[in-house]
Amino acid sequence: MKEYSSWEYLLIDVANNHHTKLDKTTFETRIEWAKANLDRLEDEAKDRIWKTRPLYLKACMAIRDTQKGEPIGHLVGMDAVNSGMQIMSVVTGCISGARATGLIDTNERANAYEQCRNVMSQLLGSAVEVDEALVKKSVMTSLYGSEKEPEKAFGKGTAELAAFEEALFIVAPGAVELLSVLLASWQSNALSHTWIMPDGWTVDNKVTVKTNHQIEVDELDHHTFDYTYYRSEALPRAKKNAANVTHSIDAYVLRAMIARTNFDEVEIQEIDHWIMSVLMDRSFGKAVVPITDEHIIKYQKHYMRSGMPDMSICNALTEANVHQLTTKHLKELRRILTAMRHYGAFEMITIHDDYKAHPNNMNAVRFHYKEILAELADSRIIEDIINQIYGVDNLTISKLTPDLSQHIRNSNYHLS
Repeated sequence: MKEYSSWEYLLIDVANNHHTKLDKTTFETRIEWAKANLDRLEDEAKDRIWKTRPLYLKACMAIRDTQKGEPIGHLVGMDAVNSGMQIMSVVTGCISGARATGLIDTNERANAYEQCRNVMSQLLGSAVEVDEALVKKSVMTSLYGSEKEPEKAFGKGTAELAAFEEALFIVAPGAVELLSVLLASWQSNALSHTWIMPDGWTVDNKVTVKTNHQIEVDELDHHTFDYTYYRSEALPRAKKNAANVTHSIDAYVLRAMIARTNFDEVEIQEIDHWIMSVLMDRSFGKAVVPITDEHIIKYQKHYMRSGMPDMSICNALTEANVHQLTTKHLKELRRILTAMRHYGAFEMITIHDDYKAHPNNMNAVRFHYKEILAELADSRIIEDIINQIYGVDNLTISKLTPDLSQHIRNSNYHLS
């Protein structure tokens, strides 16, 4: 991952919020644009209104304060690139989907929506005259099971719709295949679909049905009104698992990011020391002690099921119980702790897949994000969730490629 200076992140930020879609270009292009227009940045916002104009002017103010040598509290924001497709591609080991969402370095800023439209044009033999916003909405909703939105954009039963569906599979085959798995996971007799994430958070999606009931008021000359409410009732079919599972992983990434950035540095240093001592003892032949601590057992179960190392276990670790973890688990935790100590603790704001931090900390934000996604690529998290939905422990989901994490760790545009 290429790192940038705090000043360069300010330049990237002002370019990101410009109205000409500079956020779809490389970081170097954004930096050079800001440098070339440094003396007239504010002029770009005169007599022109666009959605991110307030953020653009805020970034201009931060740049001017920095030029005067004044401290700033400005937060630079970067979004995940096509987060739904990105996550679905990661957990399925999909190289193509990862490339389309910035997780494989191609020396350019990936744009899965534009790529889908280009593939459609190739399949049809002519340019697709559909606005990118419509393509974006079609791609996003399709991966959550929608059929109506693509039909709105391309028509029902048209050659364009068929080309869109084929293009989506070409661009992100792992995500499309996972969609089928998630749609099939709906339990027709269930009143809720529940699973536990690697950090112990429980996702509980209750099955409800919208019900209308007419209320008659005797005291008001039998006047009636309609009352709408949701009641618990099993549904034979529904598409909700497709979105809910992906969103639960998206939310998990957010929590993992916060755990790795906003922490007590003294506590983390102490835990790192305990782990290092245990690993050193084991290198000299000391045996692994069976797990007896109830808190450790709980977190170890999450880890063994999902294969995802998570820092929430630090809440339960003590000098007396740390030796109960497996060597593999301890090594993975130590790798994460080393990175946390290297970059230090800082505050970060998250709004869905938008991560904001002080420019001094943006290298850390980008590093931790791609590390978490690399770990997800190596994990069994989607297999774990599907098994929990079905209430079994023997279903397996094969990865399209086993080494996607290596590519992710070398990526530059996972956040942009």
